Amino acid sequence: PDSQYRILENKDNRLYLTYTSDHGHCACAGDSAHCDHTENTWIPWESTTSLPTAEGYYYLLSDVTVTTCAEFSAGHVRLCLNGHSVSANGEEGTKSDRAYNVSGDATLSISDCTAVYAKDGTYTAGKITGGTQAVIFVPNQTGTNADGTQKTNACVINLYDGILTGNTSDVGGALIVQDGAVFNMYGGEISGNTSHVVTAA
Repeated sequence: PDSQYRILENKDNRLYLTYTSDHGHCACAGDSAHCDHTENTWIPWESTTSLPTAEGYYYLLSDVTVTTCAEFSAGHVRLCLNGHSVSANGEEGTKSDRAYNVSGDATLSISDCTAVYAKDGTYTAGKITGGTQAVIFVPNQTGTNADGTQKTNACVINLYDGILTGNTSDVGGALIVQDGAVFNMYGGEISGNTSHVVTAA
């Protein structure tokens, strides 16, 4: 169907509904030169406590708060924030307090079709926030390949639109990308994050 009602919450014997229509745009949801601008139909993401990890195009229907990070090591997850926020709220200082752990040869692309760049220089968009061990993390690979060479990451993280803010980590602040992985910032904003190093006395 072109549009439909979806149940967001069943609480106190009341149903809370939202009306949604087809959500179609390219991967960057804008005019990035680093996108083929093929329009895709995006899958509505209804969960408010988890994030997608299977390959596909997804858009948020509401704000999401996660208490354990979403992890994947293959495929391409494209997430449109759609003006909403993703908040990490796991155990502080552990990997559960992140939005995403991405490894292997996986790709994560973040966009927001509601993002607005105002003439006065202000930028508004959905946010990814709350991580205390970086909100997006690409770990070092361990082990060796069949030919004996050291495994390395082939991950790609693309930020087209959206704001990474209010995150902390020992190094990296909002995100940590290690061991051969690539971070491409084509748009969006990274601000208001804290990086600190704790050393023994």
